[in-house]
Amino acid sequence: VFHCIDIQNNVQFANRNETLKFVLKETANFKFYKLEINRVANGVIPPQLSEITLESVDGSVCEAVSDNVKIVPLLSVEVVRPLNITSDCDNPKNKNQQVDNLFDGKPATKWFADKGFLNAFPCYISWEYAKPLKVVSYSLTSGNDVPNRDPKKWVLYGSVNGKDYVVIDKQDNVEFGGRIETK
Repeated sequence: VFHCIDIQNNVQFANRNETLKFVLKETANFKFYKLEINRVANGVIPPQLSEITLESVDGSVCEAVSDNVKIVPLLSVEVVRPLNITSDCDNPKNKNQQVDNLFDGKPATKWFADKGFLNAFPCYISWEYAKPLKVVSYSLTSGNDVPNRDPKKWVLYGSVNGKDYVVIDKQDNVEFGGRIETK
């Protein structure tokens, strides 16, 4: 059974290097996440990406310091680095463009499926956090070259146990207008 939190179609960007976050309708709270790429910009060629970022909200509550002051807790956004990053289409011989680059915080590096891709979609990237992560939004950053490799259609999943996944977000007909562009 899938529970869909967010669906967006035909996402377009007005300017180059414009950053859009895919804000979820509901907060996702999972230890395991998986991105399924279902189509790239042109044909059945290996996909590439520079970064995947899940943004979490720290829901900590502030204590009131006096009876006269009402403290309103502010939610701070944090980016947490994942553990155990894997892909079913990663090329282990492609040493400079492996799947770990998606989470290194450096848009200049990238993941390129290359010969790990068997000319068939979907292609999965999965990762785990040390503890469940409450995610409110996420973004993807395009690679530095070959626009035809940009993901165009994908599904983001979450799981509490790494086996049973639910749909968090689906995107279709997304176009990256530039290299190392974050959406």
